[in-house]
Amino acid sequence: MSLALFIANRLTLRSASGKMQTGVVIAVTGIALSVVVMLISIAVMMGFKEEIRRKIMGFDSQLTITVHGADSNTGTKLVELGELRNALKVLPPEASSALTIRQPVILKTPADFSGAVVKGMSRDYDWEFVRENLVEGEIPDFKADSTLYHIIISRNLAKDLDAKLGDKIDAYFLGDGSYRTRRLKIAAVYDTHFGE
Repeated sequence: MSLALFIANRLTLRSASGKMQTGVVIAVTGIALSVVVMLISIAVMMGFKEEIRRKIMGFDSQLTITVHGADSNTGTKLVELGELRNALKVLPPEASSALTIRQPVILKTPADFSGAVVKGMSRDYDWEFVRENLVEGEIPDFKADSTLYHIIISRNLAKDLDAKLGDKIDAYFLGDGSYRTRRLKIAAVYDTHFGE
């Protein structure tokens, strides 16, 4: 008998009677089950990763250009808005851009107050992410003067302020050593479930 045939007979999965050995069946089943569980785990993890990435990109962007202001002592020149728009024209067609501004603010209701950062968007902003996560109200038409001081807030902020759709909130915008006050109306509430 050759060595190869001897080893093959010793490693056979079936016993002399032709039935699979119980230990072999358990081992094969266990390995198959563990591979399936690992594949499901990887698929779920990749799905979570993609969803987290999408939510983060919905709030922010992959590229942010921040201008802090010109220094009068050094004569630093700010990028002109027209120059910035011309630079953005070289982006590929699937890319999008929008001008935004972030401003620290204290929001106050008769019951409570909270610090926040207000994000103002240009008219060409893509509202799809916010629209997908709205739970109350609707996105106002910001081109109309009647909706100039309407805002969209998160459900967590609405809960902190004990505010609901249609309530008015006093906003104290901070900057330059002083503050400006505006009365804002809650036009919509969104919830991304990002905390979960």
